[in-house]
Amino acid sequence: MGSIVRCGLGILILLGAAALPAKAQEDSAPPKPTVRGYSGLITGATQEQDLQPAPALNPDRTSLTGAQEMTLGSPELRHSYWVPGFRVQNNFASHDPNIGNSGWYSATYFLGDFSLRESWSHSELNINYSGGGSVSSARDFSGNAYQQVAILHTLRWKRWQLRFLDQFSRLPESPFGLGGVSSISTVGVGGTLGEGLPGLQTNYVPNQSIFTATGPRLSNGFVAQGEYFFSARSSVTAVASIGILHFTRGNSIDTQDGILSLGYNYQATPRDTLGLVYRFTAYRYPGNPQALDNQAAQVAYGRRITGRLAIQLFAGPDLTTFRQPKDSSQISVSAGASAKYALRRTELRLTYNRGLSGGSGLLTGTTLDEIQAQLSHQITRRWQTNTSGGYARNHQTIGIANISLSQDITSLFVSGGLSRALDRTASFSVNYTYQHQDHPLCGFTGCGTSYDQHQIWVGFDWRARPFVLR
Repeated sequence: MGSIVRCGLGILILLGAAALPAKAQEDSAPPKPTVRGYSGLITGATQEQDLQPAPALNPDRTSLTGAQEMTLGSPELRHSYWVPGFRVQNNFASHDPNIGNSGWYSATYFLGDFSLRESWSHSELNINYSGGGSVSSARDFSGNAYQQVAILHTLRWKRWQLRFLDQFSRLPESPFGLGGVSSISTVGVGGTLGEGLPGLQTNYVPNQSIFTATGPRLSNGFVAQGEYFFSARSSVTAVASIGILHFTRGNSIDTQDGILSLGYNYQATPRDTLGLVYRFTAYRYPGNPQALDNQAAQVAYGRRITGRLAIQLFAGPDLTTFRQPKDSSQISVSAGASAKYALRRTELRLTYNRGLSGGSGLLTGTTLDEIQAQLSHQITRRWQTNTSGGYARNHQTIGIANISLSQDITSLFVSGGLSRALDRTASFSVNYTYQHQDHPLCGFTGCGTSYDQHQIWVGFDWRARPFVLR
């Protein structure tokens, strides 16, 4: 736990140091006129912005070989602002062996939300936060605390760009498929006003794709990224990352990881980018003698059409070495992909990742294949339908001690639901989510069979109108 505290202090120091140049820029930049209205806050947005077609977008500038996923673009920010909100999400769930519950139970989450977007002449700060607690009818329910924070601080100069990112969560269970298409997994107020935080790629967030790693857990991924532009077409990107997965109770395995990567980007056409990236990843398990080191070299390709399409592809060989058995190693193939596609009323998002994983709290290292998909469609001005699904296969690596697996651990979830905007600030949603896992695991809790759970989520979301800062 001490390592988590030290990591948190380090994050605060780095973010504070990054804010100093931004403050100086604020003092030298001419002040923006103060406005009181909601309209005009974001270019192209109206007072009913979430009930209208999306505003015009600025082109995405995410580095192909960096730590973030590409986006479809971002709305131009005219004024800095912050937005508070709250939500209530009620979950009716079937039998859950993780909490010793033999029948249906309910859990109600009460969450407060906060989103901030602050812009200076050469930098921008984005903060999204959601936190609260829950009550449940289940006897051993341990999910009474819920916290999620996402921070992105960007500093830009003529040839340099620095980004500091942090994604923290304190959740009662795995975030893999948590809540399905309900807003329980959204950080901040969501919608156009909560945008501006491109997500970290799967490699840079501690993986938790095994449902039966039990107990509340803390997860944190911190990234410092620098990019230098040789010309308008070519640049180099360096990334340093620290990840922590800590279980507050139970027998699950804590994981710590460190990542260093260096990539080269070349913009071949206005829409197409090519890249090469080398990445080193180290996994450590406090109190466990096992340690894994992974090296990967990948070729990358990206294609962007603002407002319509964003694609990233990675593939290449990797080498993993193990502390136990001594001097053992294995050669494999690592790959990744993300795709976002949007029409006027429909948006599709796909992600895929193959490579070494920390083990999701149940194993000391796995070869992971994971795919997730999300589809949203605006049926009418107020009604929207959402669907999502995910599949993960964790294959045991060599050198796992005190664990016997007869086959791979596979996890999947599917979810579908409807949401309705009640007015400019409130919405109502309902969805059904199904989770399944094959876990022929013998070790910590005896030999299990399979895990199935049905969930019905009903929720209400509200947010205030934005408070303009400058």
